[in-house]
Amino acid sequence: MTDFEIIDFSNVVSDAVTVFKDLFDTKNITLSNKLEGRSYFVSGNSNLLERAVFNLIKNSYGEIKDSDHPWIEIDVEDKLDPDFLVVNLTDSGYGIPDQIADRLMEPFFTTKKVGEGTGLGLSLTQNILSMHKGKLKYNAENQNTQFQLYFPKINPRSEMHG
Repeated sequence: MTDFEIIDFSNVVSDAVTVFKDLFDTKNITLSNKLEGRSYFVSGNSNLLERAVFNLIKNSYGEIKDSDHPWIEIDVEDKLDPDFLVVNLTDSGYGIPDQIADRLMEPFFTTKKVGEGTGLGLSLTQNILSMHKGKLKYNAENQNTQFQLYFPKINPRSEMHG
């Protein structure tokens, strides 16, 4: 069983973003982390959650790296769901066709060329979120490509002292 503790998800995102900083600078990809400087507490394992965010950023990078003016934005929607913290990872892509979107979370499903991907990134990310009593969703309503990470809202004071 994996150890969970109260963690600031903003720090998890910052750590994952740091891994890509130099690469994104050389490729002129704008990465905007709107969680920076704010605290969003979740119950979880920071290493697993960092892996989940890393997987999503890596997927975005693979899809937008050769486009004009590529960007990735990570932000929070406070009022989307009263029971969940919702973190959006949106990139400059133009969405995913329905026939592909329906299979995104399947293990070993990939649209990449042989040798470029295993098809495990989104499946693993979904499993990590599930372990945290959360969920991963693809938001087809967004004009760009957007994944949403849902975490049960917690009150860090009551969780630590309760």
